[in-house]
Amino acid sequence: GSAALAIAVTPDGAPVGYSDQATATDPAMAELARRALDENRLVTAEDGFAAAVPVLFGENADVVGAVATRWTPEPLVQRLREQEFKAITISAAAFLAAVLAFMFFVSRVVTRPLGRIRSVIRSFADRDYSGPVPMQDRGDELGAIAASLEELRDTLARAQAAELDSTCKSAAFMGSSVAMVLVDRDMAVTHFNPRMVELFRAHAAGLRARVPGFDPDNILGLKVSQFQIEREQAPASGEMHNPGLATFSTVITVGEARLSVSASAIRDSQGEAIGHVMEWVDVTQSWLNSAVIQAIEANQIKAEFAVDGTLLAANTPFLTIMGQTLEGARRKTLAEMLGIPGGDASAILRRIV
Repeated sequence: GSAALAIAVTPDGAPVGYSDQATATDPAMAELARRALDENRLVTAEDGFAAAVPVLFGENADVVGAVATRWTPEPLVQRLREQEFKAITISAAAFLAAVLAFMFFVSRVVTRPLGRIRSVIRSFADRDYSGPVPMQDRGDELGAIAASLEELRDTLARAQAAELDSTCKSAAFMGSSVAMVLVDRDMAVTHFNPRMVELFRAHAAGLRARVPGFDPDNILGLKVSQFQIEREQAPASGEMHNPGLATFSTVITVGEARLSVSASAIRDSQGEAIGHVMEWVDVTQSWLNSAVIQAIEANQIKAEFAVDGTLLAANTPFLTIMGQTLEGARRKTLAEMLGIPGGDASAILRRIV
């Protein structure tokens, strides 16, 4: 299939035979054959696709003519093209297989793990920190990322718990029936509940005597020192300005009212005091009641007897009049202490009961 044409010539260069494609008048081939006869050797055309060789015959190797042939590279080129196409096809198939294998590898080793990590991050965005982060045991970068995400999850979970705790405490603080304020290290008000405003409104006139220009609806930033507690309660005031103390309390006079002021320290996770929660209570009535009781204790005779007439308790005026001590008179009857014959005092007590 590569032979294009061929001719045979006599020693004088006359054609004597040729292939179907050749003609006797093909000048190039005839010239190439004459060169082979003249030079008595194999000769080739400049393009390398034609050749001529002298034909020898007999014992003496006499030159009896020459044969010239031309060849075409097209069949070889075609075969090379076919082989090249086959090689390209095989290479493309191998490349595609390699790409698919690589994609499968990436999917199993990188994409899917990244998808799981992405799901974890999405759960963080949804404030879900319930489950541990997977793939922490991997020894590659994804394992390091997973370990870091686990640390972040733990931190966020603690922060969420602290936020919930703070929210609950805030709700309790705002809904408390007791007037309360939060103060910082400098004893300045940072938060207050509605009951605090109500209490300050009720005693606004008296508080203005302590805090000029006092506004019960604008107490944010107000300092405890502005209430001039130092005038009446110097020791308690000193405690208030000592953030290291856990608790302190005092009672101050506001006009004709008495307000109980108590506080407890607020500490951070390291145990350092960062402020106080203060409770303000109007104790005017209980203070008056206590004063009346104290007056009774100091100026009137008072004793407490059981149903059977025996003494349970007595104040100092009673014991002084009876000439008794509390321990000596306890469990004695009034008749015994008064020396009444027949125990008439017990009968009187029973009638009173």
